[in-house]
Amino acid sequence: MKIYISETAMRRSSLGVRKYTLSLLPFLRIHAEVCLVTSSTSTHRLIGKLQDFFYIPPNDGIYWCPTLSCSLIAQNQIVTIHDLISYEHRIQNRLIRLFYLLYARLSIARATKVVAISNETKNKIRKYYKVRQDKLITIKSPIRITDWPTSPTCLLPPVQRYFLAITNDLNHKNNGLALEALNDLAGARSFELIVVGKLSHSDLDFLNNSDIKYRILSRVSDELLCSLISNTSLLISTSLQEGHNLPLAEAISLGVNIACSDIPVHREFYDGYAHFFSLDDKSELISICCKALRLELIPPLLNQDERTFANVATDYIRVFKQCLLSQ
Repeated sequence: MKIYISETAMRRSSLGVRKYTLSLLPFLRIHAEVCLVTSSTSTHRLIGKLQDFFYIPPNDGIYWCPTLSCSLIAQNQIVTIHDLISYEHRIQNRLIRLFYLLYARLSIARATKVVAISNETKNKIRKYYKVRQDKLITIKSPIRITDWPTSPTCLLPPVQRYFLAITNDLNHKNNGLALEALNDLAGARSFELIVVGKLSHSDLDFLNNSDIKYRILSRVSDELLCSLISNTSLLISTSLQEGHNLPLAEAISLGVNIACSDIPVHREFYDGYAHFFSLDDKSELISICCKALRLELIPPLLNQDERTFANVATDYIRVFKQCLLSQ
């Protein structure tokens, strides 16, 4: 069996989608011949999606789009949808939003199967698009990450205890809640905030006028990221919506405490492993942070039977084979 994967669509997508796909590749290659193909040449998001749409992949296998992007011509086409954040939070221009919604409808219509990475994503797809029951399936993302460096070394030694946020400047990350909570805590406790990624201008302005000691690292290697997660007092996520929130799974796999917003997708993946707080009350987050600094939180201990990317790859292979047999 051959699997053709749109590498350019993957590279043009979010970091989470890229890490998800690259983590699956070694396990997919155990079962099948995997070929990465160039479905577009433009780095521009909109133009690239149009090129993807008119790409003609080889017809002797499965064509898998690991993000919401597809070919109008391809047969045996599988499309994976991680979330609908771009449609709900990112795109503000009405015309561009209309284009993306139409594109998504056509992509879903052309797909042989549509894979959601969580039940929450599956529910949102049903909410926004008409999808046949037999076309839409869930292949749940893993909680246990097994391909981290085995002995992470602290390459960037912190001066003191620190909280970690792996985030970006999009609205759904809701970073302001964490900053307000940490600012309330800064006067009474000694700590540092390390941000991996990017913050909005308003969040940066808030930080610069706050009592929080902070560092922002826009790009880090996997080794450094593993080190930062391994040595933090607490990984914080205040998201309004997520597809999986892979950094939380990475932190739990390293035995690190996480504090995350009490939203459905976080409950679906991390119930029993995370410390949840309400989005309506920053005092709950402040309380968790205080306990982390006092070393009162019990680190998560993953069950050995929790899903890994090997399990996810096996589920994909099963779907790919079913599609080929149904021709």
